[in-house]
Amino acid sequence: KYLVAVTQPPDVYIYLWQLDKARLLGMVEVNFACTRVSISPWAHWKLCTTGTDTLRIWHFADKQMKAMDPLQKKKDYRFTCHAWFDDEKMVVGTEEGDILILAGENDRTMELKKTLQGVHEQSAIWSICAIGRGFVCGGDGGHFTLYERTYDGDYFQRYKRFRMQEKQCIVDISISPNEENVICCVDNNEMVFFSLANVDVMKSDDLSNFKPLPIGFHSDIVTAIDVCIQKSIVVTAALDKNVRVWNFLKKQLEAVKCFDEEALSIACHPTGLRLVIGFKYRMCMFNLLVNDLHLCSDFPVKNCREVRFS
Repeated sequence: KYLVAVTQPPDVYIYLWQLDKARLLGMVEVNFACTRVSISPWAHWKLCTTGTDTLRIWHFADKQMKAMDPLQKKKDYRFTCHAWFDDEKMVVGTEEGDILILAGENDRTMELKKTLQGVHEQSAIWSICAIGRGFVCGGDGGHFTLYERTYDGDYFQRYKRFRMQEKQCIVDISISPNEENVICCVDNNEMVFFSLANVDVMKSDDLSNFKPLPIGFHSDIVTAIDVCIQKSIVVTAALDKNVRVWNFLKKQLEAVKCFDEEALSIACHPTGLRLVIGFKYRMCMFNLLVNDLHLCSDFPVKNCREVRFS
């Protein structure tokens, strides 16, 4: 029912709208840049903004928005993201890799209660999402961590930490309404899937926990391409170490496979059932499945930069 928006510098304004009545409830001009803004899910008159060096809790009343600094003007952190956990607590991520726990009986009494230090080995945290059992956060180096709520003075404790194979920066996180699936957006414009429903049985060092979604484009230079003769398929390889299978009639990506090294060449069988990919120290043949590539043969051919089926 409500929408909050913030404009970019040099004229920075915060707007609060009531959507069902198409009415502007209030606005305020600020003298600092805001990178994230949100409305409390429990009270539309409570807002939060984070900027590079500012963190503010806003209270809307009598058509005015009044700001409160929960850190009492401390500038020890560079703020990146935040999330409301409940009507009394919120979590704030920082570039220093720490997470700040703010708590208070209301927005006017919120203050820093706990600091979770070195969450991602001093790497920056760029996204936080609250869930029923706690919250998840992601950031530099492909780190992804689940924290569980505790009912003591620690507030939260780390349950498990995972890491993406490519160690890309996780810039945003979205969680399904049933809190079983997570979509992470990384800094090369790709999206990956993580199953939160199976997190209890997952191993922290298993790199296959994150599965790329078959959408989007290459994030680096395309180095090889081939077209299937009998099917509407185009296969591409790029410096981002990904091989993608496209259907040019349906205009969609059908499969994507991430490797540990760059592909130097690629060829698609005329039937569209197999691919041959040349790497620096080997050449591999794959069966093309519905949404994956399955290795079936490996040839000791080095630096193969051109390959074709006869």
